[in-house]
Amino acid sequence: MLSTGSAQPSSRAPTPCARASTTWQCAASPAAPRGQRRATPRPLAVSDVFPAPEQPRADAPGADAPRTRAPSSASPYTPSAEFFDLVAAEHTATASAPAIAALLTDADLSSGPVVDIGAGTGLVTEAVARARPDAEILACEPAAGMRAVLTSRVFSDPDLRSRVTVTDDAAPDLDLPDRVSVVLLCGVLGHLDADGRARLWRRLNRRLAPGGLVVVELMQFEEPLTLPETRLATATAGRQRYEWSFGGAPDETEDGVMRLHSTWRVYRDDATEVEREVHDSYRWTPFGLKDVVAESGMTARALPTRPGAPPLAVLTRAPDAPNTPAPVSASTHG
Repeated sequence: MLSTGSAQPSSRAPTPCARASTTWQCAASPAAPRGQRRATPRPLAVSDVFPAPEQPRADAPGADAPRTRAPSSASPYTPSAEFFDLVAAEHTATASAPAIAALLTDADLSSGPVVDIGAGTGLVTEAVARARPDAEILACEPAAGMRAVLTSRVFSDPDLRSRVTVTDDAAPDLDLPDRVSVVLLCGVLGHLDADGRARLWRRLNRRLAPGGLVVVELMQFEEPLTLPETRLATATAGRQRYEWSFGGAPDETEDGVMRLHSTWRVYRDDATEVEREVHDSYRWTPFGLKDVVAESGMTARALPTRPGAPPLAVLTRAPDAPNTPAPVSASTHG
């Protein structure tokens, strides 16, 4: 069950996150002196690799306080990835997915794949696949937590598994095919600075097939402003209740930029005490569709969606348009 407030942020998109791989290996035992047999190595125990977390003493201050997870050095959206679909699923199903599906019904996808940049947990990716059973899709998601859900969604469906390729690429320097038919940028552009957006538009203009489409979803505000923390959604699952609050304010260190904050609180049954609290925070540059047109060098038209939903538009490139758009300045949206 999910109830939401009227104001909603855009679908989302993360900033690049660090990539790491874990290698399991057991260190070799010291060399034995000549003439002596080497001792049998001790088997590697789970506790050697994952030490048990230190438990607070019962008399320690705050021992009974709710667990709180603050934003870490991980990519934004990773701390709160487990909750994302509780809100985004309804938004996608009632706003962005129907609009994008209708747009792509007659789109020419023969020149290359649909590229979903900042694919998140794969809600839009799946909607595109359902709307166009002939589409090959490249889903790019750098946040590990979000990508885990995306990969699980793809792996659990034989049809998606045959057509969707998942990568950890992040805008603006992601690896693109030579030609792409459609690009999806839902809640992505505001995470990039002016230089990052300029690099992304140059790459997209070079790779977008003639007649290709770029779908853009933005926030509902075009200038930095203060958004008091407001509870926007409540959801239940099993014996737990989840509450999502969202807020933001102008960044104190960077002109024209906001810091957006998301907080999830988990309650048990009808309890009023918070059992767990998770915070997420990220940078966002607010701007409007006219700014996107100026930066991309493309033409745009708004796509119909439900009232109160974030703005959604499709960009197309004029047949005689240059492959390289005009330079993006930091004050374009001012």
